[in-house]
Amino acid sequence: MKNRAHQYLENHILTAPKEDLLLMLFDGAIRFAEQAKLKIAQKDYEGGGKLLIRAQRIVIELMTSLNRDLVGDEIYGNLMSLYNFIYFRLVNANMRKDNAMVGEAVKILS
Repeated sequence: MKNRAHQYLENHILTAPKEDLLLMLFDGAIRFAEQAKLKIAQKDYEGGGKLLIRAQRIVIELMTSLNRDLVGDEIYGNLMSLYNFIYFRLVNANMRKDNAMVGEAVKILS
């Protein structure tokens, strides 16, 4: 059963339009960050750190997939600035175990 569910998810991702993939990335980053907040609140800093790293990796993916030619210079610059802010908020939140910083990142991602 687990294998079938994994195959379904893999097929769903491989056949999804680009817009849906983008939404999945945002949803994943938000979900991991929210889960990290719970772990940090429970003093499970290792678990929270791993979840924040997953959210950070998604933000990096958003940054690397952004195409300046498709969105134009102004939008590209604005989005890169937001992604940089989110990324460094998540990094600093991980180092300081600060849920307020995670919340700021989630608010922008949302």
